[in-house]
Amino acid sequence: MLINLRKQVIKLHDAGYSISAIAHTLGISPRDVRAFCPKPSKEILSVNRVEEVADERTKLTNRAIKTLLRGRHSALGGSTDEARARALPKIAAAYTMAELLEEPGIGHSTATQIELWLEHLGLHLRMDTDAAWLSKRTRKLLGR
Repeated sequence: MLINLRKQVIKLHDAGYSISAIAHTLGISPRDVRAFCPKPSKEILSVNRVEEVADERTKLTNRAIKTLLRGRHSALGGSTDEARARALPKIAAAYTMAELLEEPGIGHSTATQIELWLEHLGLHLRMDTDAAWLSKRTRKLLGR
């Protein structure tokens, strides 16, 4: 669903439509249009250590990867950065949109990029309804 919307936004953007015109045409906010059409980032992380997830990880910005590796659900991926890197999709899928937005340095654009990345992998963010349960479980894993 989000991938189709992103394709429509990119198609209209490439056709020369302005952000406000795209937003009006598709019935979404200009903020969402900007999230679906981010400017190319120099912060794309290239990964040599973990080749089996390199293709998936290179689609996330450095900020998103660092947040997922150090965020509240990172313990679900293991205790080392290398183990967490291999489990990055699992860690990301443990978040709700609200939890992502609560992480320092994560705004709507980065949260949307993570959501699109998960959708590309056939995964999705958790529903907000069971956020309290997993947060308690994560705190227990972390010994808090």
